Amino acid sequence: MRGVPLPRLSEEQRMLRTAVEEFVTREVVPIASEIDRVSRFPQATVRRMAEMGLFGVPISKEWGGQGGSYVDYCLVLETLSHACMSHATIVGAHTSLVCLPLERFGTQEQKVRHLRPLASGEKLGAFALTEPGAGSDAAAIKLRAEKTPTGWELTGTKTWITNGAEADLVIVIGVNNPELGSRGGMTAFLVERGLPGYQVGKKLDKMGIRASSTSELYFDRCRVPDQNVLGPVGDGFRVAMSTLDGGRLSLGAGVLGAATAVTEQSIAFVKQRTAFGEPIAHKQAIQLKIADMATGLYIMRELVYGAARRIDQGEALGKESAMIKLFCSETAHQIANHAMQIHGGMGFSTELSIERFYRDQRVSEVFEGTSEILRLLIAEEALKQGL
Repeated sequence: MRGVPLPRLSEEQRMLRTAVEEFVTREVVPIASEIDRVSRFPQATVRRMAEMGLFGVPISKEWGGQGGSYVDYCLVLETLSHACMSHATIVGAHTSLVCLPLERFGTQEQKVRHLRPLASGEKLGAFALTEPGAGSDAAAIKLRAEKTPTGWELTGTKTWITNGAEADLVIVIGVNNPELGSRGGMTAFLVERGLPGYQVGKKLDKMGIRASSTSELYFDRCRVPDQNVLGPVGDGFRVAMSTLDGGRLSLGAGVLGAATAVTEQSIAFVKQRTAFGEPIAHKQAIQLKIADMATGLYIMRELVYGAARRIDQGEALGKESAMIKLFCSETAHQIANHAMQIHGGMGFSTELSIERFYRDQRVSEVFEGTSEILRLLIAEEALKQGL
């Protein structure tokens, strides 16, 4: 895997990427097809990733993380997804959607109690926004948060929650004032495994990223103490949208790794596969697909790492993260489709990882903002603020 051109990486970043590459080659590649086939959460390799510090790469050392840059974090996700998108999804959902908002919005006490074990990988996190009747329309969530003398009671259902079945802590967005809705009527809560009234529901069967568990979560007057409110009361929608902005960029890094893998496999395949007396690499129809794949990868890489460097320099990305997620997810789809076509029947078979990557990348156009919703967000910003 080549990834980011080596001259643009520091020595520490090269060492990080090499360490993750060696880990995935040794421990992830041999199990990737099997855990996908049986839809098994990879407990052993998740523990190993925790031991390597991969669950808190961009989190400060003060709070149990590695104190790395956002470029470092993207390198990790790209390298993991090059072998298995499920592994990258587990880390990405935990880090982008739980650790980073906790570091940004959490109190000192919350960071000590929750962020340190999460960033160190001792505990696993999940983010619960989506509901059976509220997906792209996040402002339509119904999970009710009722104030009590000792805290809050949460009642409702969340669905399509990545890491939900295994999570030790979940950030849950609930409605504390239906009349205000997203404009001051939603609040973010830290819900710990074992709290009364909190129950993990069924595990959802999926087309792709099957080793990354996705579950329903049920809340029946779940009692949450006041100290578990994340951010100001009524500010939950802002917490949620800010969280998704960060997750969209890291998702771009994830699909970049998968797209790189299928492109590399395609280039190797066309050099050795013959048809009509010569390698199919000599056929112009094949060369056009390889050219599109290589060009897409180049642009994806420049977008992801250019934005990551801007974050490391202190810039806040909103519209840009939506653009990157939109472009990378749709380009990864095109690249996976080209790879499938190039490999023909072999690409359609389970003997190669092409079909797994084809299935895995498809959800990137759906979660953390569908392509359609992202286009609306981008257009709204462009119309209000210009280009």
